[in-house]
Amino acid sequence: MNAARLHGLAQQRAAAAVYAAVAEGRLPHASTLPCEGCGAPAVEHHHHAGYEPAHHLDVTAVCRKCHRRIHNGTLPEPRTGQLRTKPARRLPGSEPFPRWLLEVRKARKLRQLDLGCMAERLDLGCGIHQVRVSEWELGKSRPSLRQFRVLCQVLGLDAGEQARGQELWDAAEIAWERASKSSAPPLRTFTAREADAVVRAFCGAP
Repeated sequence: MNAARLHGLAQQRAAAAVYAAVAEGRLPHASTLPCEGCGAPAVEHHHHAGYEPAHHLDVTAVCRKCHRRIHNGTLPEPRTGQLRTKPARRLPGSEPFPRWLLEVRKARKLRQLDLGCMAERLDLGCGIHQVRVSEWELGKSRPSLRQFRVLCQVLGLDAGEQARGQELWDAAEIAWERASKSSAPPLRTFTAREADAVVRAFCGAP
């Protein structure tokens, strides 16, 4: 079997794993999220870590235009928006960061909506919007490192505030990683025939 055929099979199996995870409620459908490349509505999942079985669910949400640009090398990999394969919930050890974000936002008399509007006005993107900021402040999810840095810029934090925020973000990231490893169910693997069946069923292909 030639390299192109092997790559195609690996890609198909990875797609099948994502479709199954979406159907099981372990991953959000891409259409419910903003594109990690440009902030527009996403429509597809992108495997930023490759198609090996261990990375089948290492995906970000992207629009078709950004997806094509990533694959043709004209857009960097949006690795910061890794989707989580676990229910959204408050995690032990991650509470200090949400509380810090809430405090610095309120100290500047800004609404959650204002952060997204300011990021968009500065052409920083990153998918920052009111719903996401609310989830971050409730501890249901956490911003990517890129999003955290944009927040610091939008909030106008000084060096000391940024250092404190970075320390709390690092702690939250560790908590998320530990929770992912301990609570995520085992990955499903598919044969070529099973992968084709799942892809066809999900996409409505004949």
